[in-house]
Amino acid sequence: MYINIRSAQAANDLPGAIGFAVDMAAEVEAASGVAIGVWTGLYGVPMGTVSWSAQVESFATMAAVGQKLAESESYAAKAAEAGEKGLFVTGSFADRLLNVVHQAGTPGAIGYVSSLTATAHAGNTAEAIAFGADMADFVAATTGNAVSFCVNSFAGVGEMSWVAAYADAAAVDDAQAALMGNAEYLERAAKAGELFVPATGAMTLAQRVN
Repeated sequence: MYINIRSAQAANDLPGAIGFAVDMAAEVEAASGVAIGVWTGLYGVPMGTVSWSAQVESFATMAAVGQKLAESESYAAKAAEAGEKGLFVTGSFADRLLNVVHQAGTPGAIGYVSSLTATAHAGNTAEAIAFGADMADFVAATTGNAVSFCVNSFAGVGEMSWVAAYADAAAVDDAQAALMGNAEYLERAAKAGELFVPATGAMTLAQRVN
């Protein structure tokens, strides 16, 4: 399973960019049949970051979606609208493809997602993946939130991410409290220092808007 994420930074009209992103998601869903989530970045990303996400079974599925969009005149017209209105910073569009190697818990309604990304030391990939899956299980069991552990495809070598889903803002607070006060979690987090390159971790939080 893969999570495809496309992000861009709004220029001067964030509400307009978000409205466009929601309309574009509907356009993509109509053309491809794949559900699209729209997110606005709250922390850990440049202000005004807007993202689209899609969960698919394979890269072949994602390629098929791309082909359908390339053949859609209405999609092309909608995409051109963003440039005509200057909604996004030129050159800010970026795509990520996350290979979900382990899923802990089953998400329900999702209002927020957090992502923690780190890069494994060279030669430690297998051990880092095993640690990452185990940590996802622990966090999901401790907080009650679903956690996906992913290896980032076509990114930095050894880059991996944990993606946690929350029903609402209160669930974000509850998860933070459950982890920061948990000695076993802190011990496990310290173990990560042996497996991942220092200072490569990046944590983000985004809110769903559609």
